Amino acid sequence: MSEARMQEPNGSDLSTRWSRLGQLESGSAEAWRWFLDRYRGYVATRLRYLLRDADAAEAFWGYLLEKNVFARADRSRPFRAFLNGVVRNYAHALRRDDARWRTAETDPVASAAPDAEIRDWSLTLLDNALAALRTVDPRAWRALVAFYGLGGSPELGASAIGEELSLKGNAVHALLHRARARLGRKLLAEIRQTVSTSAELEAETALVRAALDAAGVRAASF
Repeated sequence: MSEARMQEPNGSDLSTRWSRLGQLESGSAEAWRWFLDRYRGYVATRLRYLLRDADAAEAFWGYLLEKNVFARADRSRPFRAFLNGVVRNYAHALRRDDARWRTAETDPVASAAPDAEIRDWSLTLLDNALAALRTVDPRAWRALVAFYGLGGSPELGASAIGEELSLKGNAVHALLHRARARLGRKLLAEIRQTVSTSAELEAETALVRAALDAAGVRAASF
């Protein structure tokens, strides 16, 4: 891992994230928007997998408040582990307390593959990083999305991207190179905000990189 990656994570980043999560307990509308924008899709994806039902996420947000999960969270753990634990506990509670969620099938909550959790988490971080890139450099974002077919977008060649963005061939490739590097930095920043030590940062980065590689995502250089 490069020297930049081995630096200690910015403690204020993680502290700010936990502080925002703490604001959910007081009903902060801004904090809820922040949380939902970043993690609603991830929670819905995991619960669809764990409970085989698209409606499973509807009551999750009330569960967070009812169980006071943010106030009781172990903040020394990576944020990924915390959120996955909350989602699994919620799925267990539904299967235990509501007959709708009990089936004769093997309990997918108990048999959930950790690789699937890492994949879904990594794709969520990638989406967040892409959103951040779009805010600061919309042309770079568009070039990446089009060239790699991200988010269901059809893949376009460099010439088609050049026509769309009014760029010549060499300029398109230079833009793509810059975009990959910027996305990589945004993605690394996303990971850094979810851990508290350089060892955790290195481990989480390796997990995310491997998961994105396995999913065929080649858009980021990090």
